[in-house]
Amino acid sequence: HLSIRRQRQMCIRDSLFTLAWQLAANDVRLPSGLKITNGKKLYTVGSMNKIGSENYKLNGGTTPVSKYRVRRGDDTVTYSFASDIDNIPAQISYTDDGKTYNLKLTSVKINGKVVKP
Repeated sequence: HLSIRRQRQMCIRDSLFTLAWQLAANDVRLPSGLKITNGKKLYTVGSMNKIGSENYKLNGGTTPVSKYRVRRGDDTVTYSFASDIDNIPAQISYTDDGKTYNLKLTSVKINGKVVKP
């Protein structure tokens, strides 16, 4: 389940989710020439840099996550991926007009079974 601290327009949130899952499916590599939209404008995704690693508490255990920063137009989005769980997006943080939106993975079930790190 993802916990949403603050909600944003559906188109922006969906765009952030879409990019997170594209990165996860692509072994956290940015496809060349990738463009995404916020529903109003098309943005070229400029760069992605690894900014660190840490451990997250998840389902009563701890799992390592790798953190990346992605440039999208003038915006920056931070993604964290649970590397031991097929790079499932573990956190997405986005700041817009001084407001920070944060979505964090709190539990994982695959095929109805809780995944324990």
